[in-house]
Amino acid sequence: MDQRLSNFDFLDGLDPELANLGKLAESYFQDDPSTSLIKLRQFGERMTRRHAALVGSDVQEARAAAAKGKRGRKAKA
Repeated sequence: MDQRLSNFDFLDGLDPELANLGKLAESYFQDDPSTSLIKLRQFGERMTRRHAALVGSDVQEARAAAAKGKRGRKAKA
């Protein structure tokens, strides 16, 4: 019974889906790097949504504000 430990095991109690995405990215790392990157992106997106919910922010509003700020800087340049 060779059960490997993951760098994402500590997340199991906090957010099983987040832990699963991290474990999948880890497992695909050598055999399928593209899929590993996709899983890491999903991991980052879920973590961002989770953090936004904890601080009471809306991810969509933050994106819109960031995009508006970028447009404003280009116009000034």
